[in-house]
Amino acid sequence: MASVDGEAEDVPPEFECTICMKLMLDPVTVSCGHTFCRVCLEQSLGYRGLCAVCRSPVAAGQGVNILVRGIIADRFPRALAQRREELQQEMLAGEREADENRRREARGGSAGTGNEGAGAVLPLLRLEGQQAQLLPHSSTELELLTAVEQQLVEYTLQGSRRLGVIDGSSAYDDDARPLGVCLEIQNVERPHRQQPQQQQVVRVQLMGKYRFWLTEAPEMHERGFELGRAEAFFDEPLPAADLALSRGGAPSPPEGAAGPDSDGVQELPTTPEVALAALELLERQLVHVGQSGRHMFIAKFGEVPAVRSDGAAGATTSASMERLSFWLLGALVMDPAERKQWIACVDTRARLECCREKLEAAGSRPVLDLPGARSWMNPGQSALGSFALLLAIIVLFVAKALGLFEKGARRRTGSGSLEDAFAFGQLLR
Repeated sequence: MASVDGEAEDVPPEFECTICMKLMLDPVTVSCGHTFCRVCLEQSLGYRGLCAVCRSPVAAGQGVNILVRGIIADRFPRALAQRREELQQEMLAGEREADENRRREARGGSAGTGNEGAGAVLPLLRLEGQQAQLLPHSSTELELLTAVEQQLVEYTLQGSRRLGVIDGSSAYDDDARPLGVCLEIQNVERPHRQQPQQQQVVRVQLMGKYRFWLTEAPEMHERGFELGRAEAFFDEPLPAADLALSRGGAPSPPEGAAGPDSDGVQELPTTPEVALAALELLERQLVHVGQSGRHMFIAKFGEVPAVRSDGAAGATTSASMERLSFWLLGALVMDPAERKQWIACVDTRARLECCREKLEAAGSRPVLDLPGARSWMNPGQSALGSFALLLAIIVLFVAKALGLFEKGARRRTGSGSLEDAFAFGQLLR
């Protein structure tokens, strides 16, 4: 941010936002005639769709008043530069606070002890196949059958209620440390009565917390399960300019500097804008599945999250975008190998763009991970799979019409062939 020499100009009240009481930044004039900072107005409308001054109804999504913005830039350049620098500092402070909160949450809510780098010791549950691809920030339910797994749950409940899930096929290697997900036990359902010689099934509801790497080879507990030291990791932080809810809220370049679109190249949407586009496409999917499908979706994944600013700067944080990207990833049907790749990825924006592209490519074809979505009869399968299913059904009908399924069918000759041709013609009509 380029500094401007000299003290900031005195700003008259008519150029101050009545919400934040500061110089208006990206001023927006609403239908009743009052003008506010764009960020302040968006936050105000998030609570109530009324003008903050006269309480008149106000529609969201209005554009910046270019005339007022130009007057402010001409008459109060130093005050505007100072205002933008304050905005930048607020965004950075919000980023630091959100990052510290998620690291504190990974430590189980405890304050820093100076030994966070060593990682937490977690009981390890080894799963294979689809079950091993659990996600952070997503809820799931597991059925545990073996006595060792149930002992692991009892051990976890006596401590922090957290366990680590890793791929059962992964062995520890200093060059390729196993990746896992830390989950917290929300509820445990045990059978009320156990029938003799009947296997006991324990259902555990879990909430994903964070991803981790094993820093050393696991050790065996006396009850038969493993304990491993886990080091939490997160996505790479997003650039400050990429955290604004819209490009208009991003810090402006210094006076005279060339913007990203100075050569006529269209700017890329910010990461929150990519997330908003993905959520809008997901809402269309929910419309297509109807009310019953929506209820099942909410019961499994919770309410659809909203993309809102985490502070006065009108921007989200890298931590909130990471949580949303994994929530979206868990809500979609995806190839296991591809999902495993995105679990290990530390690029939040790329993960969000992948979810948006899948929803956009699907259109009205269902891709939400609802009950039955992974069935071979699900209409959300590929076009090639649908064609193969249709072809198989036609072949079965033709075989039925030709009497191939009838037991002891006589050998067909002469008039029999004419009857078959007639039956086949009737089938095609």
